[in-house]
Amino acid sequence: MARLSACLCVTAALVLGAAGEARAAFGFRAMWGSAGSAPGQFGTANGIAVDLRGDVYVGDQVNHRVQKFTSTGRFVTAWGTPGAAPGQFNDPYGVAVDGWGDVYVADAHNNRIQKFTSTGRFLAAWGTLGTAPGQFNEPRGVAVDDVGNVYVADHGNHRIQKLSPTGRFLAKWGRNGGDGSAGPGPGEFNQPRGMAIDRAGNIYVAEKLNHRVQELAPNGAFIRQWGGFGAAPGQLNLPYSVAIDGAGDLYVADVRNNRIQKFGPTGRLLARYGRNGGDGTAGAGPGEFDEPYGVAVDCHSSLYVAEEGNERVQKLGLPDSTAPRCPPVLSVKLDAAQRAIAHGGLTASISCDHPCTATLAGTITRAGAHALSARVVRRELMPGRPASVRVVLTRAQLRSLAQALRAGQRPQATLTATARGFAGRARAVRRLVRVAR
Repeated sequence: MARLSACLCVTAALVLGAAGEARAAFGFRAMWGSAGSAPGQFGTANGIAVDLRGDVYVGDQVNHRVQKFTSTGRFVTAWGTPGAAPGQFNDPYGVAVDGWGDVYVADAHNNRIQKFTSTGRFLAAWGTLGTAPGQFNEPRGVAVDDVGNVYVADHGNHRIQKLSPTGRFLAKWGRNGGDGSAGPGPGEFNQPRGMAIDRAGNIYVAEKLNHRVQELAPNGAFIRQWGGFGAAPGQLNLPYSVAIDGAGDLYVADVRNNRIQKFGPTGRLLARYGRNGGDGTAGAGPGEFDEPYGVAVDCHSSLYVAEEGNERVQKLGLPDSTAPRCPPVLSVKLDAAQRAIAHGGLTASISCDHPCTATLAGTITRAGAHALSARVVRRELMPGRPASVRVVLTRAQLRSLAQALRAGQRPQATLTATARGFAGRARAVRRLVRVAR
């Protein structure tokens, strides 16, 4: 039954897209799911996340599992059963994915965060019930930054907690330093529900009972807020989650207004999506919503929405066929290579926009023929943290190079870099026209 429902919904997406004006804009592309417990069905579709390969993960709350789909809605796998053992769930809410493809789940009524591989193999769990640092009271949202730090919307403790990639407590923010009490002031929270982290490390919090979004600096300092209770454009009624696209714009799941609102990074309203242009009424048609709980954005800025009322996932985006798969973008900048050769090697600065393993190899040719190969160097790279890498020549290679230079030859140096990330590979080549002494 779930498979039939998904097929009918995708057909509807194609019919809608046949109208030229409809296809020209960001809008409905596909949907899948229905109420139930079979594969592809949902019992309260809650948090949602998309990895760099374009696969979609949904916290299936009442069914106590996580389901995985392709970007077009084909069911891939599911994991989890009711319980408190590792890999089991008691109301999974928020879901997040890091740059390595690992999946984090806010296991709300087990008061913990669980971490899995992209295939559902259990890796780790952190947290117990309480108000001490690293403890939780119904965690409902989770996010991961570019370097693997984990942020938790500690819903019942009215605070945000930050953990290291291994689950070590780092910081907490909220009223009175995050003591567990609710508050309406700047940097205070009343049932924070969902979060997103931008490339600069700023934290955006969808705050349920204060009906607003707050932006915090990487150190937790308050920056700004927007929203306020209501149904007018830019106002919110129980915002549950937030997602950031490649341009830095934010999508907010405005649950009781049955719509998604899009804001610029400073809170300026850009667009509304839902029935009648997002006027607040619920609907079950393509591009309409009934209590949208979760939002996520893929690496090509398509939007995915998990709806509790309609028990489905909808995909919105531009009318193109680009697969949402994003291998790392590799940057290689050669340093003053002539000087580097003189000191025994080639030196470069390398970086990736996603976590990657970079491999560098240097070669030197003279008279058009391969002459020397430098030692291969590997580095684990994190986004925003360029590494200076030196590809070293042996003494014998340096002597050979010196002989070529004395003979008036003009050797050419080439540095080849490749990067492997969760979503694929990238390659970059840098050449020097000549190498001097």
